[in-house]
Amino acid sequence: MIINSSQANTAVVEKPLGGVGQMDFQSYIGDDIKVAGSRFAMSAKITLPPGSTVGYHMHPTDEEIYFILEGTGSYVENDKSEHPVSPGSLTLCPKGEGHALINNSQGPLVFLAFIAE
Repeated sequence: MIINSSQANTAVVEKPLGGVGQMDFQSYIGDDIKVAGSRFAMSAKITLPPGSTVGYHMHPTDEEIYFILEGTGSYVENDKSEHPVSPGSLTLCPKGEGHALINNSQGPLVFLAFIAE
């Protein structure tokens, strides 16, 4: 199966998951686009403007991966420790844990996000 960018749904999300600012959300798999037989509940390309954050949130029944494409920021782990991320960084939030992402740079932070159940 191929889902092209022309099929993706786009939205601007204010205060994402209780965070600060906004994010541009381009959803390839999600509430509007489901793939029968797949464990992926969500896949998206997300842009966080400078100063914006994805708020700390839990994944009680699924897990999430972020893959950083552009920019720099800080990834907040389940234990609330912060770690720098940059292009090529991959983060994993396992089932039962929580995480957040902070764009503390002067440019956009662009990443791919995948949630699997």
